[in-house]
Amino acid sequence: MNQLEKLEDGNVAELFFSLRTLKSPEQVLELLSDYDVRATNMAVYAGELREIKLGTYSSSGAGHTIPHLTLRPRIMFDDNHFLSAWHTFFSLEAGISDDVQQLIVDVEWMTNNIKYNGVDDDKQRLAYLKKNGVQVYGATVTGPVRELEKLKEESEFWGFRLGRIEVWNWS
Repeated sequence: MNQLEKLEDGNVAELFFSLRTLKSPEQVLELLSDYDVRATNMAVYAGELREIKLGTYSSSGAGHTIPHLTLRPRIMFDDNHFLSAWHTFFSLEAGISDDVQQLIVDVEWMTNNIKYNGVDDDKQRLAYLKKNGVQVYGATVTGPVRELEKLKEESEFWGFRLGRIEVWNWS
């Protein structure tokens, strides 16, 4: 947040933050609805650290880095596998249930069709999501720097990290 204060108006930035408690993706969008920002992805909790003991995490530095699933806006392809629709951010008006369902479908397809390091962990994550639903513990948003500064007023948000910065007229 200190870095944001040093940026001039007219800049748009990307900001990452954590949530104090697990929330549904819809609850996160509701919290963000009072701000002129767009959520571009969310970190999904799928049992890591409590029910699934991953051996691939790092605690070096100021926090923990844990491999996680990321909820992203849904990308659609037509029957010929060509891109047919995509969005760069989530919208309460459009709903997020299709994005959540697509995450489940994608993880199912991956774990059933691809052999990769961590496939067994992802099978456990998938089972957790099917049993408990999709909850998130962080998000990435983009918006005007003055608007992003306002997010520090939301008590549920913490652990802010600044990402990309661009000179851009948001409106």
